Amino acid sequence: MTNVCVFCQIAAGNRPDGVVAYEDDVVCVFASRDQRPRNHGHMLVITRDHHRNLYDLPPSLDAPLMARVRLVAGAVQRAFGATGTSIQQNNEPPGQDVFHLHFHVIPHHGDTGQGGVPSGPYQVVDLDIRVAQAEAVKAALSTGQRDF
Repeated sequence: MTNVCVFCQIAAGNRPDGVVAYEDDVVCVFASRDQRPRNHGHMLVITRDHHRNLYDLPPSLDAPLMARVRLVAGAVQRAFGATGTSIQQNNEPPGQDVFHLHFHVIPHHGDTGQGGVPSGPYQVVDLDIRVAQAEAVKAALSTGQRDF
């Protein structure tokens, strides 16, 4: 039996309606199901194609991927009135638990832990809230600058 990559399924369109904030030929961006209460608006930026982690990413995608992560970080900050964002990316266990390259873009409000790093337990966020978060990021992206 082969394992099915949940992020490949999301990138292919098998996902709840409305949770995607942005997608193109390089990435798919969606509201994370699991978020910390003080960091609502947590978005995941996944590669459109399957790459296990950063080590497997073709060099030709380095700049295009990071341009999109930067774009999403600015949109998340604007959308949620955050003082900034934290960007997290893990490679291999124990940090990586979904083996498809992805970046966490997490808004912070100056009170999220030492140095702005998010802290506290994760909670499952209701679908309607995640859809509203994706809509907020979409709106912020429409006012942002794209240079790719």
